[in-house]
Amino acid sequence: MRNGQQKISISDGVLTILAFCLVLLVSPSLSAEKYEIVSMEHFDVQELRMEPFEMVADGRVELSIIGARNREADQLFALGWILQADSREVVWSMSEASTRRILGEKKLRKFEGSIYLEKGRYEAYYFAGNPLIALQSMKFEIKLDDVGDVAGYVAGLLGDEFRDNPNIYSEMTRQYSFSISSSAKNFKMLDYDLPEYDLSFLSIVKPRNLTDEKHGFEVLEKIPVEIYAFGEYSEGDDIFVDGSKLINAQTRDMVWAMERWNTDWQGGAMKNRCFHDEITLPPGEYILHYWTDDSHTFDAWNAPPPYDPYFYGVTLALAEPEDQSKVRPTDIEERKQVLVQISKAGNNANLSRPFELKRDIRAIVYSLGEGKKGIMYDYGWIEKSETGEKIWVMQEEETDHAGGAKKNRVFDGVLDLPRGEYLLRYKSDGSHSFRSWNAAPPSDSRHYGITLYTYGAEQNGDIVEVGPLKNLNPSGAPGVPQFFYQGDVHVFNEQMHELNIELAELYKEMAELQYDYESEMAKHDRDNLDDIHELREEYSEDRKELTDEIKKLKKKLAQNRNYSVVVNTPEAPPKSSVPAPEGDNAKYIVKLCMLPDNTRKVSTFSLDKPTRVRVYAAGEGVDGKMYDYGWIENKNTGQIIWEMTYRKTVHAGGASKNRMVNDIILLDKGTYEAHYVTDDSHSYNNWNAGAPADPQSWGIAIILEDDAN
Repeated sequence: MRNGQQKISISDGVLTILAFCLVLLVSPSLSAEKYEIVSMEHFDVQELRMEPFEMVADGRVELSIIGARNREADQLFALGWILQADSREVVWSMSEASTRRILGEKKLRKFEGSIYLEKGRYEAYYFAGNPLIALQSMKFEIKLDDVGDVAGYVAGLLGDEFRDNPNIYSEMTRQYSFSISSSAKNFKMLDYDLPEYDLSFLSIVKPRNLTDEKHGFEVLEKIPVEIYAFGEYSEGDDIFVDGSKLINAQTRDMVWAMERWNTDWQGGAMKNRCFHDEITLPPGEYILHYWTDDSHTFDAWNAPPPYDPYFYGVTLALAEPEDQSKVRPTDIEERKQVLVQISKAGNNANLSRPFELKRDIRAIVYSLGEGKKGIMYDYGWIEKSETGEKIWVMQEEETDHAGGAKKNRVFDGVLDLPRGEYLLRYKSDGSHSFRSWNAAPPSDSRHYGITLYTYGAEQNGDIVEVGPLKNLNPSGAPGVPQFFYQGDVHVFNEQMHELNIELAELYKEMAELQYDYESEMAKHDRDNLDDIHELREEYSEDRKELTDEIKKLKKKLAQNRNYSVVVNTPEAPPKSSVPAPEGDNAKYIVKLCMLPDNTRKVSTFSLDKPTRVRVYAAGEGVDGKMYDYGWIENKNTGQIIWEMTYRKTVHAGGASKNRMVNDIILLDKGTYEAHYVTDDSHSYNNWNAGAPADPQSWGIAIILEDDAN
């Protein structure tokens, strides 16, 4: 130390660092410059937006995105993602786990970070979801104990924050954003509105609600085909309510279909499923079919869409470019010729249409109906006019899902029919039919019924002669309860059912009111206090009115909780009213039919020579035992010649206990007695479960078949 001064020493390294920092502070031009690739903001509610771009070199890009999720939910309802345009693979998606909550916001989430993108084309997507849309689109299929569940769902979805601030969702929408930037000019913008799928030759994409679309094509040589399909899967029913299948046009065999096991989740709501794979098709004509229910389709999402929303539907593409000459479109659907049809069948239908085939033919049978757990409640069949023999009956185990509710069933198959006279028949119960659906309708609802058609080039007049449609129950189907669950045969009170439906509609109206209020608030200038005040007052009054109605309905439901079962069935017609159906040319020897409870009938007949007869009988049987049944015995000896046993019978339609038999037997010369007995329940005009397809035949009929000699 010299002259009282302290010596300070600074190393050269420290000086270097300080100098560098000073340069950074005074030289902003040295900091990295950012170039904007994608900028999305100012979304409309439920808007889906896509912006394509290309990376001309590998590199990192910066992402900044704001989305939203409901409390206690794992999935976001407003989010963004990036697809590789050529492979259609997701390279990045926004997730709840990778985001952080924005301070002061209960639903908004933010992601900021960088990802590495290889050279290639990409598409950035954003979906500006609103949870109220899901509530608006709910299909209320109410059971008696579901009211509390519906109320709980509504309360959980809206949350306390909606009550505190009814504008919360419209305010959030204005804050959604998605930006992508790069520190290098290693990208270029692309200009297209719709993505394309390489080598595709048939597409059914961007479907609307209640779509039922079919297109034909022909494969000339065996080729591999790539299928890219998206649909909506119902976990509870284990079915695709939006789905696709491919069938062989001539054999009606199913070649491929969307199933739970062959599809994967592909972004957005968990119900979004995707099939992306190759199948091999041999030469032949094919029909590609796509169907949707009444919600969650393109431009009508009630939850976030899948990652590749513009291909929602189904697309077929060639696996190899050289196969382009091996496939071509066909007009097979235009070549369809209807032979005879019963369509748009309503409740309590019992319809018949005669037709005569002028020559042998292979027909396609297309029948839609209601069925579950092995039982058909609405279904068609074909019978011979002269004998009443049923040559084909719609069986639940032979049907496929027909779109919409799981109980919608369809049979689509081929049937060889020799020339002759026939009756086309269709029967329905008291609920869920054309224009009277109690659940989601089938996708092809206008053909609810039964249709026979061909793909031949002949004119229909050369093939078939069709008679008029007849309603065998003009005043409805007597004795069929209007409201019942098959299985345990749980009949429920009609008033309770109607109250529950009314309550569900009120909840839906409440959701619509809140959504409309939000939309109006978003349109108004927030500084115009008079308009805002008027809107809030109007909303409060409407909400109070709906709340009061809901309270009244809940009170009625509580009062009706201990209800009594009421099933009104008209009295049976006079016992003598057993004529053969109009137009029936069968030669009846005995006809003991349309028999009520607690009946014992006997009819004597004689044959002067050995004779072949047809025995047609319908009755009640459960677990191998018959309760309503018939038999034939020799009057002189008392020997039972023929008996209606459970093993001889098949299902007769309606409830599983409805059984029928159609036998041809040889009776020797002699005198016979035909017997039929019923117990104290489930008989003609007093069904305690689904009625059979041909209720008038309940009993036994013996018809002359031909002479034995």
